[in-house]
Amino acid sequence: MLASIDALADARAAMDVFEAQRAYEEKLKGKSLDELAVLSRRGRTNADPAGKLIWVEGRMCFGTKKNQGVPVGDDWGYARWMLRADHTPEATKRILAAELNRLDALATSRAAAGQPTLI
Repeated sequence: MLASIDALADARAAMDVFEAQRAYEEKLKGKSLDELAVLSRRGRTNADPAGKLIWVEGRMCFGTKKNQGVPVGDDWGYARWMLRADHTPEATKRILAAELNRLDALATSRAAAGQPTLI
């Protein structure tokens, strides 16, 4: 029970800080939660909740510093590493695995049709 009380106190403190920032920062005043969410993405459109994957010109790309903006299909090794890494959130792993499966199926169908398989 003590841990839940601490968590509630932490959540309340975080909300107090957030509300104080909203009141202080001119660009945050009067913004809805949806508008604040857009501002927090800094122009990025996340493909996963953690922001480790992003959309760039209709392609799923890595959103991490090392490979930021690199299309998933251009670095299968890094994608596989992310799938094995303990620190990668499960939601990110599911989304990344689905994208790799989609790219693999696309390459397979192109190969069967005698088309180039580059994605």
